[in-house]
Amino acid sequence: MTAPRLSSLTYGSRTIGAGTTNVPDGQSPCRITSSFEEYIVEYDFIVTASLHSEIALLEDDFRKRRETLTLVYTTEGGTSTRIFSEGSGTGFEQRAELIKRGDTADTGNTRLYTARITVKLPADTSGDGGLLEATAELGYDGCRHASITISGVYTMTPGDDARGNYDSGIASLISSKISDVGESGSFNKLTEVSSQDDLNTRLEFRIELLKVEYAESSGAFDVSSIINQQMSVTRQEVSGEFSPVADATVQPPLIGTATYEACISLDVTSSLVSLWVGTILPWIAENIREKLDVGLICFTEATPTYDLPNNRITAVVAFEAFIEGAAFPLLQYTENTIRTLIQGKALVPVWTDATAFAKYVFQGPARELLKVVVSEIRIGLPEGEQFGFDFQTGRFSPDSIFGPGGSRQWVLVDDEENIMPIRKGLPSEFCDTFQLVRSSTFERVDRVPQQIDAVT
Repeated sequence: MTAPRLSSLTYGSRTIGAGTTNVPDGQSPCRITSSFEEYIVEYDFIVTASLHSEIALLEDDFRKRRETLTLVYTTEGGTSTRIFSEGSGTGFEQRAELIKRGDTADTGNTRLYTARITVKLPADTSGDGGLLEATAELGYDGCRHASITISGVYTMTPGDDARGNYDSGIASLISSKISDVGESGSFNKLTEVSSQDDLNTRLEFRIELLKVEYAESSGAFDVSSIINQQMSVTRQEVSGEFSPVADATVQPPLIGTATYEACISLDVTSSLVSLWVGTILPWIAENIREKLDVGLICFTEATPTYDLPNNRITAVVAFEAFIEGAAFPLLQYTENTIRTLIQGKALVPVWTDATAFAKYVFQGPARELLKVVVSEIRIGLPEGEQFGFDFQTGRFSPDSIFGPGGSRQWVLVDDEENIMPIRKGLPSEFCDTFQLVRSSTFERVDRVPQQIDAVT
């Protein structure tokens, strides 16, 4: 049994081979190259008549693209036909070339030409799903942050165009390529570019992925709507305001700012405000607590910017953070002592014409007052009388300030305590504090010699 032989080739309306004026060269009329991606057929033929006009027509015919290619084979039992056509979702794409190499067959009346037809084939073998080729490129920046670039080509297959195959297969392809390069975990899709031809038979794509290294919300590691989230925290330590004689430990707050930026996927949501309030702002607070190792924070200012055309959020958040330890941490502490001496001089006018300012000066009862004012700011809410001071037995007594007075005795004549709750921060993250001011006034009383104390 002899093998089938290509007897004619038809591209569009042009037929080359048996039964036409274009007689095949008898030595090597046909060459075929077949691969996964392409099917190439070359056919040699001789132009024997009307060279000028025929060559012009040939060149016009083989400049056309996507014409149907029909191959007719002669067999022992007759003929067989193979057809490549772009219609009906076949995924074929035909390109024709007309080649004149120069040959001994070129004479005054004849010319030897080669017709080459290249057919791009669909990726329709078992399990391909239209995927013709795909590559994955793994990269790391200086911080060993992983990124992956995936590129490739999808083709049309019977029943699905190239875009349809891409849409249905790209998710599983991404997962497999992440595994192929030895990576795992969650990745954000930074860019996705795809280009298809006018008949949707071939589609080329390129996707850039960036690995998610930190959780993107308080409740989930990877949030589908948040892409390439970035946050930096600037920490500033400031000194508190307190008196040097204070024995209480003052813990001034940590003051800082958090700078945030993220792209929000339009495939998921365009409601930037609700995403900021419900997901991103709590996540920022959680990360500040974790990274700065603090227990309580309050946002003093939040400035989100909603870039609606690009569906992006950028923000700057100012905050104060407090290291929680003992109950009601002390943020600010001052002691102030005011001493007032009232001489007790009595001025009595002299009723003469000498001067209107003439007065008699008599010594009356003198007074010496000592006022101690203690102010502090604490975190928490005040409860009952537990924050009161005992000035007469504690370190705030006048004797502790001036030393033992001998014949002097200090009597508490006025005591005032003022507690003012203060809520710091925005409604999203706030903390309750209170300011406690205790003011006590003492008056000096000297002991009378050889008598019972005037004041006991």
